[in-house]
Amino acid sequence: MLNGNPEPEKGHKLAIEEQDNQKRKRETSFSPSPEGQRVQRKQKRVQAGDMDEIAEIKRDQRAYQTEVTTLRQENQRLTERLERVEQHLEKLEKAERRNNIVIKGGKLQGSEITAEVEELLKNKVGIQTKIQD
Repeated sequence: MLNGNPEPEKGHKLAIEEQDNQKRKRETSFSPSPEGQRVQRKQKRVQAGDMDEIAEIKRDQRAYQTEVTTLRQENQRLTERLERVEQHLEKLEKAERRNNIVIKGGKLQGSEITAEVEELLKNKVGIQTKIQD
């Protein structure tokens, strides 16, 4: 009863009942058939499976990114090491060439001449060597 008048309260109750009736109509008119319910359940399972698959793909992607980062670091380290080895090899080759005597422009024919040149280098220059063709 509102302000001593029983009628407004009754009208309020009727309005609430009418809203409830309309709500039920909407709910029943939109509720899917048993086949529709099966389809909805299947869609939910598929969506859940899709979400699981997306999560797995994201985990794999993070693992691959970590692996790529590791491989890039290793590649950088190996590149730097290769540069150091090449520099060292170049130094060794230069040192070896400094100790070589190169005579160009002719061929030694016969083992006697080769032996004589080896003897000359040994006795006069102090280098014991084996002449290569």
